[in-house]
Amino acid sequence: MKKVKLDNNLEKQFKCDTTLNLFGMAQSPTASVFVEGDNMAVVDGDQCGFYGSNTQFVDSIIEMMPESFEVCATATSLVEYIAEKHGHVDWKTDCGLFVYNGKPIEHQPTYHTQEMSADYWQMVSEGTPYKASRDEIVPNLQNKPSSAIYVDGRPVCWAMLHTTGSLGMLYTLPEFRRRGMALDVSVDLCRKVIAQGNKPFAYIVKGNTASEQLSQKYNMEYVGDYSWVGITKENK
Repeated sequence: MKKVKLDNNLEKQFKCDTTLNLFGMAQSPTASVFVEGDNMAVVDGDQCGFYGSNTQFVDSIIEMMPESFEVCATATSLVEYIAEKHGHVDWKTDCGLFVYNGKPIEHQPTYHTQEMSADYWQMVSEGTPYKASRDEIVPNLQNKPSSAIYVDGRPVCWAMLHTTGSLGMLYTLPEFRRRGMALDVSVDLCRKVIAQGNKPFAYIVKGNTASEQLSQKYNMEYVGDYSWVGITKENK
């Protein structure tokens, strides 16, 4: 195992469909990248993420992690191995990874879309199941593309990018649902991501069939099962 810098050659490896989130994690100035053969890991504070199937490589990274840590956007099968071997599961979120398939997006938005103002970060937070923090929301709204529909001067539907670049935080106020707004902001945001030379991708929580069906309308395809998990180490 060796610690490496994120150069152009490694970027090409990271930018495959299954490692887009790891590539986003690696952009953090405090992140460290480790490789061993085709296996990759990113560590940033108490968070880590993996690509590959070499469990010895995974074990060596976990040994470096603090007593309580998070595994992010890692294949569910590998997350289950980590949880079984290394500790107690504090929480776990299972998702499906959906990635843009490269085909033209034919849908034309009905509504006028615009960037989501960071002034409304609290509305965004309230629309997320985990109540995303101001520190997570504001920098992304200020520095990354977003899309929102405003009615009478306030946002009623929006979507933005997470820190790692995945599509997310899609929300429509209850009184404005079933009008096609969610599809419009999703399509607008995807086009902005593509225009920047990047590939849209999203992690959709298992069981959220409405979001899965919606994503297919703007050419997102299922790639595999990925999970996030919080673990406290135990002696085993």
